[in-house]
Amino acid sequence: MKKTFIMATAAIVSATAFAAAPAPTVKFISTEQIVTMCKNKGNPQDQGYCGGFGQGVYDGYLQMIHPKKTRQTICIPQDSKDPGIVEAFIKWTEANPKYNNKPASEAVLNFLDQRYPCKK
Repeated sequence: MKKTFIMATAAIVSATAFAAAPAPTVKFISTEQIVTMCKNKGNPQDQGYCGGFGQGVYDGYLQMIHPKKTRQTICIPQDSKDPGIVEAFIKWTEANPKYNNKPASEAVLNFLDQRYPCKK
């Protein structure tokens, strides 16, 4: 009986502590932060993150498109190699500073939407 009481008390205390814990703050990488990394040509880690981030955002976009429910707006040709895409993105962000403090994924998607629009 004593063990049951102790276990029940522990469970209640744990549940109360969990319920009282503040919700985690969602952090995102800002456009300004990703552009800083993309500009840092001397750092292979930043360059890898820059390219991988952009590819990840685009891959995520493709996974979210449902062919019967959502119209695809970004159409990058699968055989396309665009060596100047990072520089074009940096230039685009300089012309669109309103994205600097917004999530970088939002800026990437807007940039790609303008650079590679789907044909109607």
